[in-house]
Amino acid sequence: MVNLSFITICMAGLIDGINPCAFGTVIFLLSYLSVRQRKQEMMLSFALFTIAVFVTYFLIGFGLFQFLYKTGSYFIVARLFQCVIAGLAFIGSALSFYDAYLAFTKKNKFILRLPDFLQKRIKNAIREKTMTGNIVIASLVLGFLVSIFELNCTGQIYFPSILYMIKTGSAIKGTLLLFVYNVFFVFPLIIIGLLTYSGLSSRKLSGFLTEKIGWFKLVMAFTFLALGILFLL
Repeated sequence: MVNLSFITICMAGLIDGINPCAFGTVIFLLSYLSVRQRKQEMMLSFALFTIAVFVTYFLIGFGLFQFLYKTGSYFIVARLFQCVIAGLAFIGSALSFYDAYLAFTKKNKFILRLPDFLQKRIKNAIREKTMTGNIVIASLVLGFLVSIFELNCTGQIYFPSILYMIKTGSAIKGTLLLFVYNVFFVFPLIIIGLLTYSGLSSRKLSGFLTEKIGWFKLVMAFTFLALGILFLL
């Protein structure tokens, strides 16, 4: 029988990967690459970008995991962390439900989203790095920068999930779950890349995101709610 914590982490990583913040950035990147590069170059750039995202998120998560795991040896501090994160998860759930309502009523000024200045910085980084001559370095650096900029959004699920990993009680098991989480996090990126390579336009992908964003928000709301409950158990 598959362990419940494994299923929980797989689902959390996958849901974080289809987070509208991350989804929108990837679509913009692919649309920009498709204009500036041949198909083979575009897929190489996107593959390297995805690898950089995976490595960056894993290292950030591993550092936070190690810090919180050591802090967790102090019961009072660990319990305080759990209560705070549970509270934030419940707030995230409420805000995601509200964002879903805004999406279904066509009022798209969401609360849980990347601030405008970060969206602008990400798009500027994509434009600047894709204009450089070295595809390998540009793609890896871009993956790193986008990962850092998007933590404000993707970290809303990632950080509570890391704390949940610590509750498994084993550093080795927690690290394995962290690896699995990030595999599932980049899985939607891989699917989008393959769909684009097969001929699906970024315009259709963007239209799909716009059409289904309310459902994405609902899924995120229930994910936050589930994480909050798990922390209190």
